[in-house]
Amino acid sequence: MAQTVNVQYVNDFAALPSTAPPDHAHVVDIATFRPSDGNVKSNVKLQDAVVTMLYQISPDTLSKFLNSGTRSFRLVNQSAHNIAEKLVIIKKGNEVLASESYTDHTGPPLRVFEFDNLARMRVDQSGKWTITYGSYGEYVRRDWDQLWNGQFVDVGMSMRTMVASNDRDKAHFAFSVADYILANSLWDASSFNWTITGV
Repeated sequence: MAQTVNVQYVNDFAALPSTAPPDHAHVVDIATFRPSDGNVKSNVKLQDAVVTMLYQISPDTLSKFLNSGTRSFRLVNQSAHNIAEKLVIIKKGNEVLASESYTDHTGPPLRVFEFDNLARMRVDQSGKWTITYGSYGEYVRRDWDQLWNGQFVDVGMSMRTMVASNDRDKAHFAFSVADYILANSLWDASSFNWTITGV
């Protein structure tokens, strides 16, 4: 069984104190994070990885994401070296969706977005984040609204698709996205590009 390594948090962003409850968002002290490798597994949560990435891009980006007046926020991140694989983070109202290894299939026979680990979370007024959905290997027509509305399509690869049926499995998919974000330092402008819309 993998050893759990506890990440530490910083107080660099006043709205997200390090002392907030575990189910709230925190900015991670990057030096305390270790990527999962079979022997080690960090206790990082998806909400922590999302806000840490946005803070590392810029505190202003994180402020816009957290602002209750921001009606929608979408970040698409891609490697400067492999444009096929991307990360997406979408926020509308009090819900957040994040997926790693999102692939944009633009040509025949598939014209779809493909999502590997995908998680949806709800943020309540106190700041508590709750995982409401988790999956792997889902497809949606190339339309962000269809993704947001959960209008997934069967492209004949349904044996690859897994949808979480319990909280433990939802947490697994969310953790996979979180680990991917931090392990790859997706905010590093020398290796990644991102576009942010809706703010």
